[in-house]
Amino acid sequence: MVVTGSVVGLCLLTKYHYAEVRQQLAAADALYNDEPGSHDGATVPMLDAAQPAAVLLVGKHRGASMHALLWVLRLFPGHFRNFVFLAVGEVDAQSYAGPEKMQKLRETIEKSLRYYTDFCHRHGLA
Repeated sequence: MVVTGSVVGLCLLTKYHYAEVRQQLAAADALYNDEPGSHDGATVPMLDAAQPAAVLLVGKHRGASMHALLWVLRLFPGHFRNFVFLAVGEVDAQSYAGPEKMQKLRETIEKSLRYYTDFCHRHGLA
């Protein structure tokens, strides 16, 4: 009974932890829920191959991805002027349910990438 009770208790703690993390991710996503305005081609900084580039993996949680971007800017002020965003999309059995599901995933990823690039362009970053 002690072993079974311990396993059940561990499972309940894990479930509570996952719920807490989900709640924190939702709160962080809500901070970056607005859409930044896009810029015209004249104000978009061009990539400079002579400058270092930061490569960031971004996913469906905009708050976590923006936190990573802001963390890079804070840890290395002025060092990185080029940013490359690699979008990560979760493809599972539901995504293969039909072409409309894959198209929705693609649109979600493209929308996120536009958000990050618009953010960088507003702050003079390529």
